[in-house]
Amino acid sequence: MAFGVGSDDWGDDMPFGIDEEETSDEQPYIEEVIVKRIKIYNPRYGDDRICKCGHVYHRHFDSYEEMYPCGCKYCQCNDFQEKEKDEQETSNLHDNDD
Repeated sequence: MAFGVGSDDWGDDMPFGIDEEETSDEQPYIEEVIVKRIKIYNPRYGDDRICKCGHVYHRHFDSYEEMYPCGCKYCQCNDFQEKEKDEQETSNLHDNDD
């Protein structure tokens, strides 16, 4: 006896021990919802905010690819993390040490 696609002749051998009565109200597919989180450019965030890597926010996105979050174009920083205010002030002091 062949069982496979299109076969209605399961007889007493229902797959996985399921009774025929249990399957009468069942749908043909189990649906699974998959949530995917992606990071996208926020034009209201402020392009001139400074990352911990030292580069501005908008440099972490590719303007030629609809602002794809490619990571910083100038270093290996993959995620924009804004510098704290005290970190920015300290780095500004060092910039004027010339």
